[in-house]
Amino acid sequence: MSGWLAAVRDDLAAFVRFRFVVQHLVVTQLKLRYHRSVLGICWTLLNPLLLLSVQALAFSQILRFEAKTYTLYLFSGLILWQFFSNAIESGSRSLIHNERIIRAVSAPKLIFPLTDVLVALIHAGFTLGAFFVLALGFGAPIHVQLVLLPAGVVLLAIFTFGLVLIVMTLMTFFRDFGHIIGVLLSACYFGSPILYPPQFGNGFQAVLRYNPLSYYLEFFHDALVSASFLTQAPGATGGVWPSAETWVVASACSVVSLVSGYLVYKMFEHDYIFHL
Repeated sequence: MSGWLAAVRDDLAAFVRFRFVVQHLVVTQLKLRYHRSVLGICWTLLNPLLLLSVQALAFSQILRFEAKTYTLYLFSGLILWQFFSNAIESGSRSLIHNERIIRAVSAPKLIFPLTDVLVALIHAGFTLGAFFVLALGFGAPIHVQLVLLPAGVVLLAIFTFGLVLIVMTLMTFFRDFGHIIGVLLSACYFGSPILYPPQFGNGFQAVLRYNPLSYYLEFFHDALVSASFLTQAPGATGGVWPSAETWVVASACSVVSLVSGYLVYKMFEHDYIFHL
């Protein structure tokens, strides 16, 4: 046990020592992603808005929900999903893409997946700004439940970072895993309550609760979407708070994911270099 505590302490000290490297890598990724792009970082806003427009138009008609409220519900879920999927996809290849740096500089390998998670988080922040602009345009009320958002973001980021460490290891050792990630993410997307509001099929909603992302989505929905849409109750205007189950399960999943990912990383920390 003391050995693991010492390893955690050493890695935290390394993060502090290499924090400027992390900052440089984040800025470099943001610059390279939009290099020679006319609209530049505006694509961070346009991409989810275009995706939102197509899905909101189609599913609001199919599910027979009011377009404005369904759009806000869908957008609040897409913010979470875009962060999660971007972090998983880019983080899985973080060591492979930074092979030259890893071979040239004696830096902790943890900083590379961390960089991808931080970049995805920054993009999610821009998308969140677009959400508030859209919500104000629709005349949506802002509730005190908005204070839930930081807690939801922190828990989701911890959960995602742990998964990134696992998929990064699988990708580094087995390149074929790259063909599977897209399929798994697609299955996860349609198995999450992003497209489906709470009142859409009670039995189906019970199945969705087996997906850990459902509990993080509840933070985003409760923080960003009013109870008047979530409950469809006449005259309901206030917000709603996550249940005790949501707090417990989300926190537990974050801890389990981080610990599992870190254990996997430490088991293969010195073997990554031989598979790059």
